[in-house]
Amino acid sequence: MERYKPIIQQVVDEQEAQLIAIEVDTSSSPKTLRILVDTPQGIRIDQCVNINKALCDVLPLDVLPGEYQIEVASPGAERELTSLAEIKQAIGKYVYIKLLQPVDNQIELLGTLVHLGDQDGESILTIKRQQLHHIRFAQIAFIRTAVHI
Repeated sequence: MERYKPIIQQVVDEQEAQLIAIEVDTSSSPKTLRILVDTPQGIRIDQCVNINKALCDVLPLDVLPGEYQIEVASPGAERELTSLAEIKQAIGKYVYIKLLQPVDNQIELLGTLVHLGDQDGESILTIKRQQLHHIRFAQIAFIRTAVHI
């Protein structure tokens, strides 16, 4: 799939969206080439349709062996943040963080990501719930956006 990523990336960029992930689902029939995309405002269905049509026009037929379908979708309201760039884009959003070790007797934190900064060469996230929590990036086992109810 790596050899087709530049083509997919170009189509997504032309639609002013961000490529989040490329997945291949071989458990369905036909197989599914799933392209997850987003924008800072959230991806709209018409943008997904436009990306899907453009990909159908430019991708060769042999991307996957046999029959397959292309699915362009949002990564969802609760998606894993896998890089500092994605975390930076999530500032102001509600997040769930699972820590490698407890901080202030907590292994899990829910709150609004209010800041991503740098201290002594380490990335520091600031989360606000009832109080501010300053978490080193190296302490995080998992972080995702979360729905605040």
